Amino acid sequence: MKKTILFIFILLLLITLQTTSLGFLSFKGASPNLVLIFFLLLVIFKGFEKTWWIIVIAGLLLDFFSSLPFGAISVGLVLACFLIDWFNQKIFSGIKLWTGAFLVILGNLIYYLSIYVINQIFY
Repeated sequence: MKKTILFIFILLLLITLQTTSLGFLSFKGASPNLVLIFFLLLVIFKGFEKTWWIIVIAGLLLDFFSSLPFGAISVGLVLACFLIDWFNQKIFSGIKLWTGAFLVILGNLIYYLSIYVINQIFY
């Protein structure tokens, strides 16, 4: 119970930071996506089967605050986390620092590519 409350508090804090103040920390138009990095690390260490429902809920919360088509962020998060979990289980045998960093970078690429494709379909 305490883990769940802490997890929800961290998630709400990250969503609040993502939607409000991280725009001021951008460098040449790029700002860190804390929610995506948090979920990718969570999937790497816990697995997709245990975390998929919270990824969908957080994606829907982020969809409410974005100017993208509704559901684009949710689909991007779920797709990126699912594929990173698949890569983690099938290709990499153990989690090391370089594999975690590689998976987070690959997850970012998958996420932003899926957001771009969904955005092109609806606009």
